Amino acid sequence: MTNHEKMSEQLDRIMESVVFEPRMEQAVRQRLHERRAPRRLTRRAVIAMGLCAVLVLSAGAIGLSVVDQMRSHAGSFAPAIQSPVATVVERDGIEVSVVGAYSDSYGATVYVAVRDTQGKNRLSADSHLSSWNLDAESDTKLSRAGVLDLNNLVSYDDQTQTAVFCLRGSGLQMSGAQPGSQHTYTLTLGTILPKAHELTFTLPPSTASETIAQTETIDQPLDLSLSWTDEPAEVPQAVMSEPVAEGVTVTAAGRLGDDYHVRLALSDCTAGKLNSDISTDSPLAYPDSYVSNIIFDDGHAIDYILHGARIPDASATDDLSFRLTYYTDPVLYGDWTIPVTFTVSEQIPLQIPAGCKLTSAELTAFHVLLTVPEDQTYAYGGTTVSIQYQNGEVITCSGNGWSLTDSAADGQAQYFMEWSTDEPVELAQVASVTVGDFVLTPVQE
Repeated sequence: MTNHEKMSEQLDRIMESVVFEPRMEQAVRQRLHERRAPRRLTRRAVIAMGLCAVLVLSAGAIGLSVVDQMRSHAGSFAPAIQSPVATVVERDGIEVSVVGAYSDSYGATVYVAVRDTQGKNRLSADSHLSSWNLDAESDTKLSRAGVLDLNNLVSYDDQTQTAVFCLRGSGLQMSGAQPGSQHTYTLTLGTILPKAHELTFTLPPSTASETIAQTETIDQPLDLSLSWTDEPAEVPQAVMSEPVAEGVTVTAAGRLGDDYHVRLALSDCTAGKLNSDISTDSPLAYPDSYVSNIIFDDGHAIDYILHGARIPDASATDDLSFRLTYYTDPVLYGDWTIPVTFTVSEQIPLQIPAGCKLTSAELTAFHVLLTVPEDQTYAYGGTTVSIQYQNGEVITCSGNGWSLTDSAADGQAQYFMEWSTDEPVELAQVASVTVGDFVLTPVQE
């Protein structure tokens, strides 16, 4: 075999292992077509000519992929996405960057890319954020009974180990900036959780009256509500070994002072959460508070506490039922804090017609916002809302959330209601907004 044949054979083996995205292959073909006379190129030729380009452009290709995933997920709202000033933070080899955002005075949607820069496969298609916050850089309170969506994974690329999350908060009072103005908010990501495993088990009611006599102090860091701390804690010593499931054993159960403890040992666990189903006929009635998600001993034991759990005088025969959620893959502890600067959507007031008992009505690019007297809450709760453009096109609105807001001048209670638009609204083109049987028009300045 000649040297040329050997090199050709080696190149063939290399080409067989290359995974080339159709989009990049098409781009290479187009670039080559622009530079020389048209001729048919084999896949092998395209890959060979593009190998250097792949090495140089891989970072850019990843960025495009993230942007494409974000815009695909955003659907009709893709045109509203703003690209904040590129800011990247990294902690323990986990890199976080904001790739897009849009907002009005009521809510915000932020797209975040999270990448494992150390290539340890600590993210997956099952990853999700346990918590996140968006705070205004001012003294103005941001949240108005806000609801944060925690089912937030958009996509995961196992080759680049990059997860894209959509963080959508509704019921947020974005009052740190005036509508139509640019403002900077601080986004904080909390713990990133892997795939969860669940099981249930029961303990006899007699454990509700048994006293724990032996305790120990744990000086190692513990995981409290999936937020890392380093406070020592007094916990029951392991005095029993009762298997409740594969890899899960109860090592202590009973009362320690006024509290009821359940301690578990898990053979393969990185974090966990234990909940109990406490009913009125349970041996443990109306505890003052629950403490779970407490992981000791480098992630291999859980101590669950019911503070102030009381034993009713009436005897109870039902077993104590517990639900255990635990994780065997790495738990990534925040906080990752990153500034996000974007322009808040403009907000236009709507003229309220005679007979309509709304206190106020406003329109943003993403919401119809109404303030309703308390006695009109149910009348407007199921109202149909739509937006009409000057050219006759209609934009539908879906659902509505409501929350108690500031009282009226006469002291009457009021509620704040919102309807989400099904696509971004071009405010300058709006002719009217229909709320039930009433037609509201933009206030002319």
